[in-house]
Amino acid sequence: MKLEEIFNHGLSICYQLNHIVLQNFKFSLPDPASQNLLAKLAKEDREVSTDDILSYLSSEEVHGFTEQYKEGFGEERRRVQSKVLMKLNATMKKLEDAEYISRRKQGRNSYFVITDSGRYIAAISGRFGNNFS
Repeated sequence: MKLEEIFNHGLSICYQLNHIVLQNFKFSLPDPASQNLLAKLAKEDREVSTDDILSYLSSEEVHGFTEQYKEGFGEERRRVQSKVLMKLNATMKKLEDAEYISRRKQGRNSYFVITDSGRYIAAISGRFGNNFS
């Protein structure tokens, strides 16, 4: 390749066309809170605990996660914890079913990590830039 061609066109010069037809290629972005979660997991680039995720959602003031589940005593605390954990499990289950995250259980703790598909969705959503590596 000539140096002039590289300056004019970059390194991506195609000498022959190769067409691929994608039929019925559909995907849907998850809800905004889930998109933010995917971006968070992509930025962390490690396993993240349920506690870390709940703290993040609370700090971002995501609807349904604003109650301080670690505060309070007795029955009231259990009620709040149960409500928040059930809501989080529903959200994470959707992401897990879509194969955007994977879950590892250790005892009664869960740890989440983003998959390659989840990274793509985080980038497409615009909440994580375009870092696909």
